[in-house]
Amino acid sequence: MNNKKGIIAFFACILFGTFLGMSTVVNASSTSNKELGLNAQSAIAVDPKTHQVLYAKNTNEVLPIASISKLLTVYMVLNEIHSHKLNWNDKVDISKDLQDFSLDNTYANVPLSSSKSYTVKQLYEAALIYSANGAALALGDKISNNDSTKLVKMMYLEARKMGIKDAKLYNACGLKNGEVGSMGLKSSSYDSENKMSAKDLAILASHLINQYPEILNTTKQKSINFNGKKLDNWDLMLDGESQAVPGVHVDGLKTGTSNAGGANFVGTAVNKGHRIVTVVMHARNDYTYDPARFIETSKLMRYVFNSYDFYNFNRGDSAKNLKNVLNDKVNLTGYINVPNGKQVKIPLLFSENYDIWIPKHNKISDVKLNVASNVKYKDGVNAPIKKYQPLARMTLKNVSFLNSDNSQPIMMAAVHDDKANIFVRMWRAITGWF
Repeated sequence: MNNKKGIIAFFACILFGTFLGMSTVVNASSTSNKELGLNAQSAIAVDPKTHQVLYAKNTNEVLPIASISKLLTVYMVLNEIHSHKLNWNDKVDISKDLQDFSLDNTYANVPLSSSKSYTVKQLYEAALIYSANGAALALGDKISNNDSTKLVKMMYLEARKMGIKDAKLYNACGLKNGEVGSMGLKSSSYDSENKMSAKDLAILASHLINQYPEILNTTKQKSINFNGKKLDNWDLMLDGESQAVPGVHVDGLKTGTSNAGGANFVGTAVNKGHRIVTVVMHARNDYTYDPARFIETSKLMRYVFNSYDFYNFNRGDSAKNLKNVLNDKVNLTGYINVPNGKQVKIPLLFSENYDIWIPKHNKISDVKLNVASNVKYKDGVNAPIKKYQPLARMTLKNVSFLNSDNSQPIMMAAVHDDKANIFVRMWRAITGWF
């Protein structure tokens, strides 16, 4: 059994590399399933597990993200925790500059004292739940050894690892560079501020949830206690809150508000066991508790959960099962040609578990089998073929993904097929002339 798994993994690695250059991925910004009339500058909804794009509006537009910046900061903290470079109970010292900043109600909402130290856990929770700018800056200082330039380089590095290329980053909290005073970048202007696109934020949120799902244990909390002070969560879509969506369980993630950025919200919700991530950017922000960002997010979440059906295919399922997501006009045989094989056609199976969302009233209208170049032969694949060998990627029309995820399903051989002997192949060639 272990040898079989090794062989399958080997062929899958080869096939995946082969398909990187040939799989067609629709850019997220071109995907628009339905005009919802969202009152927001940009928005996106995705499946965080598969990165399938379920709705998109102006998703590549790079905009100020304000306190949503803290998601990248806590992602870096979680990296340090999981790599054992940092512990939740580690103490974080507060500099005099940071103390003074935290006492300025214009930019901060949780006072910090240079005569005290705080745990990483305390600051992490305050940054996520109450959007404490001072707490986020303190965490940034901790992981960068109080070097703001180093911190920003670290932020860029992590963003690029995820595939985020257009971000503009200046600090750990999301304020303008000049608003953090001496803790800002000397080489940048006062008004420089963190910016990302809705697509970038969807990528960041998906990575956070996939790698560190424990973040949801924090973001779902309605309040925390910080040094004897109750800090309420700014997320008004949590269960029981004023903007909760009936039947939809929202358990995160982060708000962000600024004069330049308006009201923003990166949300995540579960319905019938299926999770999505939504991003709404630059919604109305007329007053402190303006619910506009949550109202627009509710529209988006309702749209996805009401307009799509969720399908799951298991590893080893027949490729024919894809008929469940295709309209009646699509002809799918579930076989692949082996022109020089003993069997001239062999059945295909899913090589891995595969999840996909399909619009309820608009099933897939076309499907194409893209054979890997390393096994391609004439109008099919080249024998011999090993059982469970990955052979082709099934490309489903009008299904798009974040970045170049190559998330269309890979199909493998259901049976072994040896090469036919020379006489059989010659006979086939002769009869093919007539």
